Parts: sequence; C-alpha cells; structure tokens
Amino acid sequence: MRSDGWVSFLQRIIIFCNKYGIQVPEMEHNYVPYGRSAHFALDQTNDDHFRRKVYIGVVDKISQELDS
Repeated sequence: MRSDGWVSFLQRIIIFCNKYGIQVPEMEHNYVPYGRSAHFALDQTNDDHFRRKVYIGVVDKISQELDS
C-alpha cells in the first residue's frame, strides 16, 4: 500500500473497530507478542510489527497462492 493511503485506511479501520467495540492497540506503543514475555520481543512499535510482519506477510501468502 502506498504511504499516502496508509493513514486514511488505518483511520477507517479504527472507526470500524470503535463502532463494534473492538480494542485497537496504540500504534506508537512497543509491540508485545501475545503469550510471550516482552523480554523476548524485538524493539519495535505496534505499527512496525503490523505493517512489516502481518500485512506484508498476508499479501505474500496471497501472491504465492495465486501463483500456484
């Protein structure tokens, strides 16, 4: 996703989550993995983790599925 579209996309997601009572993590806070100690986590923000690991990982898996 282009950098200029990221902020508006994220704002729409936050509005949706607030409407339905879904807890949204603060993107500027440090990422703490679920079920693991913060001691073992990389020093990164929630924004870094979700943008690099989750969203790019999902797009990569979809691309691999479409290729096969």
